[in-house]
Parts: sequence; structure tokens; C-alpha cells
Amino acid sequence: MADAQSTAPLLMWLTPALLALLLYGLGQGFVKMWITEVPPARFCLYFACARAIVMGCYYFANPHASILATGGQQVFAVGVFAYLLDGTAWIMYFISIISGPITIVGTLSAAYPALTIVFAHWFLGETLSPLQYGAVVLVVGGCVGKAA
Repeated sequence: MADAQSTAPLLMWLTPALLALLLYGLGQGFVKMWITEVPPARFCLYFACARAIVMGCYYFANPHASILATGGQQVFAVGVFAYLLDGTAWIMYFISIISGPITIVGTLSAAYPALTIVFAHWFLGETLSPLQYGAVVLVVGGCVGKAA
């Protein structure tokens, strides 16, 4: 019984991760099916507006420091820069799925968590367990194998 209790928190991520995998795959298929009807820039604009509404609601629904407070402007600038990078990535993604096969483009674009892990280690000093590092290697290896 103690074994089940110690592994339960470890597996709490599994259900949302599998659901995200399913929804991400369905989303990529639907986008590829109808991408010719909406230009990539317009789709990205719609996506950015929807994301801004959701993030704005989250921002105002939770306690936060004022943008005018000490350090608030730096946080705001980093957030804007992150959204600019994210928007550029989405534009590049939609341009690439128009001209390439979704099986390759989707797989390669889904490998961004590997870079997130590397950057989290470099900039934040975070580490993973050896089992987690093994899983990262398997995912990156699968993406490379799929693209080859």
C-alpha cells in the first residue's frame, strides 16, 4: 500500500500528458486539413488574440504586482519578448505545415520540450532524474528517427 501512495503523485501528470498528446495530434490534423482556407498570418493573429484574452483574464483574476512597481517593468518586458518569440514560432510553424508533410513538421515542432529542458538546466539550474533524462533521450531519438 505504501508503494501505491508513493507512486501516485509521480503519475498525476500522466492523464493530462496523454490528453495533451491526443489533442495536439488532433489539432495538427485539423489545421493541416483546413490551413489553405485561412492564411498563416491571419490564423496566428486569431490565435494571439485568443491567447491575449485568456492571459488577460488570468492576470486580472489573480493577485499580481503592479507593472509600475520595482521590477514589474522587467517582468512585463520579458513577457512581451516571450510572446514575440512565441508568435514568430507559430508563424514559422504554419508556413512549414503548408509546404511540408504534417507527419514530419509536427514531429519536429513537438520536440521543443527538449530545448526547454536544456534551457531550464542552463538558466534555472534544474535537474532531472536519470530515468527522466532517459525518457528525454528516447523522445529526441524518436523525433530524429521519424525525420530521417
